[in-house]
Amino acid sequence: AADPAPVVQTFFMDQAVRQAFYVDNVIALVDAKHCLEKLDESKGNPDEKGTACAQIAFASTVLLNKVDLVDEERSVECERRLKEVNRSVEI
Repeated sequence: AADPAPVVQTFFMDQAVRQAFYVDNVIALVDAKHCLEKLDESKGNPDEKGTACAQIAFASTVLLNKVDLVDEERSVECERRLKEVNRSVEI
């Protein structure tokens, strides 16, 4: 897992990069089978949300994969919890 902040900030801090590129979309890949456990790991200390939450918070899109390994109820719960972290994210 990688902290997205330094990567995204590169596009705004470096003038040459800023002139050549722009950030159109930040995509986070979320494993539906382990989504809830990873989000639960962040509950202990709200100031230390962890890399998973940081990735979701920075994302404009979440690609929820491995949905074939979970039932509909868990898939819906994953989406609900992802929206708690980032209300504007497209799933």
